Amino acid sequence: MNFGSAKGKDQIMKRCNTFATAGLIASAWAATALGAPSQYEVFQWTATATGGNWSDVANWSYKGIGDEAYSAPAPRAPGEAADRISFESANGVYTVTLSDDVTVNSASMIKGTAANPTWTTIDLNGHFLTLKDYSYACINPYAQGSTARDFKWCYSTYIFKNGRVQINGGLRAGNTTNSGLQCGGFVFDNASYTGDSGAWCNSTRVFVLNGSVWTNTAYLKTSVTGSLFLANPLLCVSNANSRFVSPQYDVDVSGNSAGFYVLDGAFAETKRLRIGAVDKAVGCFVRVDDGTLVARGDLSIGSDDLDGVSGSTLEVAGASARIVATNDTFGLVVCEGVGAKFKFEVPRTGYLESDGGTPR
Repeated sequence: MNFGSAKGKDQIMKRCNTFATAGLIASAWAATALGAPSQYEVFQWTATATGGNWSDVANWSYKGIGDEAYSAPAPRAPGEAADRISFESANGVYTVTLSDDVTVNSASMIKGTAANPTWTTIDLNGHFLTLKDYSYACINPYAQGSTARDFKWCYSTYIFKNGRVQINGGLRAGNTTNSGLQCGGFVFDNASYTGDSGAWCNSTRVFVLNGSVWTNTAYLKTSVTGSLFLANPLLCVSNANSRFVSPQYDVDVSGNSAGFYVLDGAFAETKRLRIGAVDKAVGCFVRVDDGTLVARGDLSIGSDDLDGVSGSTLEVAGASARIVATNDTFGLVVCEGVGAKFKFEVPRTGYLESDGGTPR
């Protein structure tokens, strides 16, 4: 599938239009001191109209320790463990390109809008980016995103491509108390990411594409606040050699219309997998389409307290689609509500036996 990142592209491809989740979160930021170094310097990206090279000091303004305002150009490019990075100077769709391995403290992003999204691409250019320990607070985490089943990115999204990323604080999308990299959504495009997701908002959309590998290092959970079920999260792993690897850690994506996709040759492996595991979550689904989902624990879709609202769906399509249970006590739960759905698309030639036998 083609997940083009051009501003006008709204979806993966036409055949996927009917499958997605709704909503995404905003990601304006307010810095806090929780978990952060006692002294740090802040570098703000200024080339939001054209993009440019990370190492070019002309692309950064600077606010040193004790400074109240930014000045330009920066005295150096950011690259020290106590440096904080801000992409908050303006909305825009632009690319920041690395020319060396870089280690900094944190990164933050301005809130995008439907008319003027903020899509910041970090082209790693074969290098290694490390974001260390830090904390930020997201000001308005529930305001943005599509309300249809599509593959639109959220209005504020980081795109990491062509290299390796390690985020010690994890992908934090809209949670107001936890440390990590926070924004509306994340895209990994031919990139390797090591780290956890911490706490998502119940609207985050994350895509693992084009041979990317996410090695998850902690319990992945969606943070649902009160009754705010409006935003709806999505985790999509797609294209050959793309992998989401979490065999030792549970994955828990919660909220209305929560979705989990494994598509077009992709592979996902989890411990326990729960999609929509909150009180009265509706319309939750898992779709495996020519991909492989390995469950080392139970697979549960939807809430067990639906109380008369729409149920959940498990969809399996494509000749090479597989759901593999590795636990003798594996349990599959698709919560009913007013009707659970199991959809199996049988290819014209039938499915092959796992040992390569004849169609059946």
